[in-house]
Amino acid sequence: MKVTYSDGSHDLVNVPITVKDVTGPTITANNATVTNREDITPISVTAKDNTGGVGMRKTNPIVVTGLPEGLTYADGKITGKPTGTAGESTVTITAYDKNDNPSTTTITITVQKPSGCS
Repeated sequence: MKVTYSDGSHDLVNVPITVKDVTGPTITANNATVTNREDITPISVTAKDNTGGVGMRKTNPIVVTGLPEGLTYADGKITGKPTGTAGESTVTITAYDKNDNPSTTTITITVQKPSGCS
């Protein structure tokens, strides 16, 4: 960087610049329809930090909330057997990189009654 003084003289000065990643990860997950009281096909939830980013944080990089009763999230998958009432649940997925930059998306998990139930 060139610094110019009031007398017209100047100096070239090195100025260190630190670029900080401020972009959250990209989340991939799909809506699903599942049947109450039956084991579901696991629903994959993945997140990848942006190109040139710092990577995903080590502890709890993905947080999933709002799951229907009986379902859980662990190791990149939503699994379980829905045990609550039928209906739609809005599931919130938040992913964090090592700078704690978050990204959030939602999916809908629809719990339907088993066949033959009214």
